[in-house]
Amino acid sequence: MASKAVRTAASTTWPNARSAATRSRISEPYHDGRPGTLMRAAKAWTAAGAGLTVVAGRTRLGAIASGTLLAAGSLLTRFGVFEAGMASARDPKYTVVPQRERMAARENSHAPTTTS
Repeated sequence: MASKAVRTAASTTWPNARSAATRSRISEPYHDGRPGTLMRAAKAWTAAGAGLTVVAGRTRLGAIASGTLLAAGSLLTRFGVFEAGMASARDPKYTVVPQRERMAARENSHAPTTTS
């Protein structure tokens, strides 16, 4: 039961309208470079904190240690998202290309109809 809840909470759902290429382009800054390192560390520290919470039970030292790990994981996630946003803003393929794709899709789907 708990593992299903964790899997559900950890999974991300993407709108069906986005293609696989768009999804990978959108998530690329979160996995590459410094943001990727921060996000992987955040995941590890958060998992370690959650595991320690279960193992240590209600001991004071266990609560302090697991709380510290969970807070560090949260902080690393925050910095990872911030760094990914900065990387995304620096590279035009993350901002300009998706805007142009959306504009082209909008123009194609709302083509004017002519009646003769």
